[in-house]
Amino acid sequence: TREENDHLNVAVSDATIEWAMLKSESDAARGPDGFANEFFQCH
Repeated sequence: TREENDHLNVAVSDATIEWAMLKSESDAARGPDGFANEFFQCH
């Protein structure tokens, strides 16, 4: 629906990205970019 589409197209805030990175397991497998979550949690 139009409402669902509008909801999916909302910009993601920096705070939401930071929250997601900090909640991720630091020892998980590396991503497609070759970096582990631990790298992003420290930098």
